[in-house]
Amino acid sequence: MANISYTGTTCDEEEIIFISNEGLLTGKTYQDFDLVCITIDFSGATEDDITKTFLYGPFDTCSGCTAPIEAGFDYTTCSQCIVSGETIMTSVSQPHAIYTNEFGKAVEQMNSVVLGGINGLNN
Repeated sequence: MANISYTGTTCDEEEIIFISNEGLLTGKTYQDFDLVCITIDFSGATEDDITKTFLYGPFDTCSGCTAPIEAGFDYTTCSQCIVSGETIMTSVSQPHAIYTNEFGKAVEQMNSVVLGGINGLNN
């Protein structure tokens, strides 16, 4: 399998040249081990050694690359408000637990709810 020379742009608009394995898509964004998101602009074959590998991708945008991974399903809680004698139903999104995986990527546990405030249950 041939290696590929790539030219890309980080989300901070910095141009970067690197060599990786084939299969990265031009126009898509990938996140490397340093948690830098790079949009692939150009690629061409090379015999040189790999200089960069990626953890995540492809993403359509930089914002998609930097967003936490969502694990599980999101849900909302309905609450009732009485305003001027009128009952109004509202839907409130709950805060979810967020942890960092072994690659330093934030994972948002969508099927959980954070309990308590800044000090957790000791609040």
